[in-house]
Amino acid sequence: MNRLNPAEVAAYEDNGFVVPEYRLSVERVQQLKDALDRVIEANPHVRPEKLIGIHIRDSQAEGVTGDS
Repeated sequence: MNRLNPAEVAAYEDNGFVVPEYRLSVERVQQLKDALDRVIEANPHVRPEKLIGIHIRDSQAEGVTGDS
């Protein structure tokens, strides 16, 4: 897990928010985009703003099929 460096902590203390230096890899962002596309495709009956708990693949109380 990435941690905030001292300058980031100070920025948070001063401003109440921080934009960390670390970034997700291009590959990880693509994996997340692909997962979201699968969830949207698997749930054509659900409006995107109603897609709750999509990180759980099965057994959705809301009737949503998620993606791990």
